[in-house]
Amino acid sequence: MESRKTERTFIILITIVLGTLFFTLFNTLQRNFADVSSRLGNGTMMDLNAKNPGERIKTLLEKGYYFEDKKDVNLIAQAVTKGVKSFKEPLDNVGELNKSKFFVEADYAFTAGGQNFKKRVSDSRALLGYTGDDSLRFTQERKHPPQLPAQADLKLGIHSISGKIIDTANKAVSGVLIKLQMILPQDSAYIDDEVEVKSAGLTSYVRTDANGNFTFLNLPEDKAFELLPLKPGFQFGRSQGIQELQKDVSFTFKQTQHTIRLFSARDFKILKKEKSLIVRSPDEFNKWFWIITGSFFAGFFLLHFLLSIKFPRADQLILPIIMLMTGFSFIALLSLQDPLRDRFLAKDTLIFFGMGVFAIVILMLIKFRKFNVDSRFYRMLVLNKNSGKANGWQWAGLALGLLALTIVFGSGPEGSGVKVNLFGVQPSEIVKYAIILFLAGFFASNERFITEYRSWQKRWYFFSFALVAMGIAILMYLILGDLGPAMVVCFTFIILFSFSRGDFMMMLIAIITYTLTVWFLNIWIASLVTVILIGLAMLLNKKQTSESAIMVIMIIAGFLLIDQIPYLDKLIPGPVNRLTERKSIWQDPWNNEVYGGDQVANGIWAMSGGGLTGQGVGEGFAKTIPEAHTDMILPAIGEEFGWTGIVSIFVLFLIFLNRSIIIGRQTGTPFLFYLCAGIGISMFVQFLLIAGGSTGALPLSGVALPFISYGGSSLVANMMAAGILLSVSLIRGTDVQMAFITKQQDKNLVPALLSASIAVLLLTITISRYIANNKKWVVQPSLVADRSGSRMFSYNPRIAILMNKLEAGQLYDRKGRVLATSNPDYVRKQADTLKASGVSYNLDSAMHKRVDRYYPFEEQTFFWVGDANTGVFNGSTNGYFAEYEHAAELRGFHTPVTSFNTKANKYREDRFLPRGVKEMTVSKRDYAALAPLLLAGINSSEVESFKKETEMLNLPSMPGYNQPFSILLLWILH
Repeated sequence: MESRKTERTFIILITIVLGTLFFTLFNTLQRNFADVSSRLGNGTMMDLNAKNPGERIKTLLEKGYYFEDKKDVNLIAQAVTKGVKSFKEPLDNVGELNKSKFFVEADYAFTAGGQNFKKRVSDSRALLGYTGDDSLRFTQERKHPPQLPAQADLKLGIHSISGKIIDTANKAVSGVLIKLQMILPQDSAYIDDEVEVKSAGLTSYVRTDANGNFTFLNLPEDKAFELLPLKPGFQFGRSQGIQELQKDVSFTFKQTQHTIRLFSARDFKILKKEKSLIVRSPDEFNKWFWIITGSFFAGFFLLHFLLSIKFPRADQLILPIIMLMTGFSFIALLSLQDPLRDRFLAKDTLIFFGMGVFAIVILMLIKFRKFNVDSRFYRMLVLNKNSGKANGWQWAGLALGLLALTIVFGSGPEGSGVKVNLFGVQPSEIVKYAIILFLAGFFASNERFITEYRSWQKRWYFFSFALVAMGIAILMYLILGDLGPAMVVCFTFIILFSFSRGDFMMMLIAIITYTLTVWFLNIWIASLVTVILIGLAMLLNKKQTSESAIMVIMIIAGFLLIDQIPYLDKLIPGPVNRLTERKSIWQDPWNNEVYGGDQVANGIWAMSGGGLTGQGVGEGFAKTIPEAHTDMILPAIGEEFGWTGIVSIFVLFLIFLNRSIIIGRQTGTPFLFYLCAGIGISMFVQFLLIAGGSTGALPLSGVALPFISYGGSSLVANMMAAGILLSVSLIRGTDVQMAFITKQQDKNLVPALLSASIAVLLLTITISRYIANNKKWVVQPSLVADRSGSRMFSYNPRIAILMNKLEAGQLYDRKGRVLATSNPDYVRKQADTLKASGVSYNLDSAMHKRVDRYYPFEEQTFFWVGDANTGVFNGSTNGYFAEYEHAAELRGFHTPVTSFNTKANKYREDRFLPRGVKEMTVSKRDYAALAPLLLAGINSSEVESFKKETEMLNLPSMPGYNQPFSILLLWILH
C-alpha cells in the first residue's frame, strides 16, 4: 500500500478540505431550521408529505389569516387532499402545489369557492377571451348560444383560414364558438386602401360543425389574424394565428377543462416568503445530508482501498481529481436549493454516484491490454475480424442511432424546443463516448495511411469523409436544437485527426489567426483573410497541407455565420434563432436585444460578488442564476468559493487532460492512446465551452460541466470514462511500442498541452478582470429585451434581495400624514388624524393580506405614491410613483438615474404582428452605493449596521398638483 502514497496523501488532504466545507455548510443550513419545530407544532407551518395534508393546510390558512372567506380555505383543503393522493411518491418541492395536479376546475371553484376564487375565475375567464366586446358572451354562450354557420365568407380576399377542435381523446368537438380577429398595429395612423377600410377592426364568428371543423373564407391577403375558440367551462390553449396570410392555413385546437391554479401568484408568493410550506422535515434533511456526505467519502475510500490492494500501479492523480470535482458538485447542489422546500438534487445524484463507483470497480477488473479493434467487445460480439466495420463504424452507427431515436422520441424543457432526454436518460454523453470509441478504432486502424498519404485523391477521400461525418453530426444536433455536444464531438474529432495526421501546430496556427482576425475585422472578412493566409501557407509547402486547419476554420466559421445562411432559419428556425441569440449575448452581455440576454451577466454578477475567496459556503444567492445547477454551475461555485474556487476547477481539468494523454501514451498502443486522449480532450473541450460561455469568453453552448453539473447519466458516463483511464493506466508499452508512439505523437503532445495551459490562463485572466474591479461589475446593469422586444435594464437580482432586507422607511405628506410605511404601528398612531382627513383604512385586513407596505390613502394617492406590493406601473411615466422613484432613498442610499434614447430593433406589438423598429427612452439606475454591501454579503454584519442608519429626503413639487400632497417629505426610520 506504500506504493500509492501520493494518492493517499491527496485523498486525506481532500477529505479534510471537503469535510470542513460539508460541516460548515451543515451548520449554515441549520440557521434556517430554528423555528421549524415550533411552527409545525402550532400549525403556522405544514409538511405537505405529512398525514392529513388537507386538514393541516386548512389549519395553516386559518391561523395565518391568509383568506377572509372560509369557503376559499375549505376548497383549498379539499384540493390538497385530492392532489396529494395523485402522487405515488412524496412531493419533492413545494412548487408542485401550484401545478397541474392541484388545479381546480374553474366552474366548480366559482360555485364552491369564496371571494378569492370567484375573482380569480372571473379574471381567468377574461383571459380566455370573455372581455371587452365579448364580456357578456360567457353568459350568452352558456344559456342561449346563437346559431352560427361553420363557415363564413368575408369576401375581402382569396385565402382562407380553417381548423378543427378536438378533445383530449382526439375526438371532434362541435358547437364551439370561434372568433377570428384581424390584428392591426395600435399606432396605425390611417388606412390607405379600400380593402383595409372594409376590414379595419375585422371580427368574425363561426361555430364548429359535427366534425369539429370551421372555415373563414376569402380573407384579405398579407394581414395578421388571430383565432380564439370560446366555450364556457373549457380552455383551448394559447390563441393561434398568422403574421401574414399568404396562403390557405389550418389550425388545430385541443379542448380541455377550464382550470385555475390552487393559489394566485401573489398568495403563493406570500406562502413561500413566510416559509409556511415544507416537503421534508429538518431531521429528514439532516439524515440524508450525512448519508450523502458519508457515502461520498466512503465511495472514494473504497476505490482507494481497492486500488491500493489490487492495482497499486494505477495512476495516482485521476481519483483525487474526480473526488475534488464531484465533491464541489455535491456541495454546490446542497447549497443551491432550499433544504426543506426544493427538489433534493444532491439526493437524486447519490444513486448515480453509487452507479459510477460500481462502474469504476468493474472497469478496473477488465484487462484493457486485450481491448483493441479486434476484441469481441469492440466488435459488439457479432462482427468478425475481417469486417470493414471492425475499425469502429459500429460505434458510429450506435451514436447516430441514439441521435435519431432522440429526434423521434426525445423531449426537453417545456417550451425550449430542445430535445435532450430519451426515455428519462440524456444520451448526449453516451453518444460522445460512442463516437470516441469509433474514432479510437478508426484512427488506430488507419493511422499510418493518414500520416503518409501524398496524392490529392487520397487526401480528398479522407477529407470528404471528415466533412460528411461532421456535417451529419451537426445536422442531427441542429435538429435536436442542442449544438453544444456537436461542438464537443467536432473539436475532439479534429484534434484527434491532427494527432493522427501530425498537423496539430498548423491547426493551432489557424485557430490563432482566425481569432485575431475576428477580433479586429468583420466576421466574413476575417474568415476570408484566414482562409487566404492558411491556403498560402499550405500552397507554399504541399507536405504541410493541413486538413485539420481547414476543418477547424470551417467549424468556427460555421458557428459564427450559421445565422446568415439563406433560408436555414426557415428550415430549422428554433436552433438557428437560439444560436443567433447566444452569439448576440457573447458579443455584448451588457447590451443585446435578447429576451433573457442577461444570462452571462448573471454569472458575472455572481462571480464578482464572490471576490477572491467567496461569500462562504451556503451564503450565496446562486439560485437567482438561470440554470445554476447545470449550465451556470461554475458562477454559482464562484459566488461561494470566489476566484480561488473557480481557478482550482480550471487547474483540475488541465491536470485531468494531462493525465489522460500521458496514460494513453505510456500504453504504446495507438488504439488505447486515441481512446484515452479522446476522453481527456472531449472533457477539456466541454469544460472550455461551458467555462468560456458562463464567463462571457465564448458563446453559451448548453453543455454540462463534467463531474460537477447536475445530471445523473452524465455523472455515470464520466465516472466510467475515469474508470477506463484508471484501468488503462496499468498498461505499459514495450520499448518498440514506445519508440513508435514517441515518433508518432510527441511532436503533437507538447504543443497540445501548452495550448491547453494557455487557454486556462486566458480564462483565468477573463474572470480576474471581473474580480479585480468587482465594485463595478457587481452593480453593472445589462440592457436587454423583454418578450415584446422592448429594451429594458436588468439588474443584479441580489440588489432587490438586499433592498427588501433593508426595508423602506416612511413616506409622509407635508402635513406629516403617513402615506406609506412598512410598520403598521405608524398607521395606528395616526388613526385619528387619518380619520379626520376622511380616510377609512382597514389595517387589520391589510395585515391579514401579508402586505409589505401599508397605504392608508389607498387608491387616492396611487399615482403619486405607487404600490410596492403589486409593483403595478413601476417605472411608468403616467404618474410620479414615489415608492419606485425613491426606493433607494427610502432605504438610506442614493441611486442616480440616467435616461437616454435607444432603438428596439426587434419590437413586436403583438405576437401575430411582425417585428419592427421602435425608438424608446430607457432609464438606468446607478446602484454603485450598494456595491460595498453586496460584496460584504447580504447576510453580513455590514448590512445589519447599515439598517440602523437614518436619512431624510425632501422631494420637489409635482407639476400640476397644488393640494396637500404637492410636497412630500420622506423619513427613513428603522
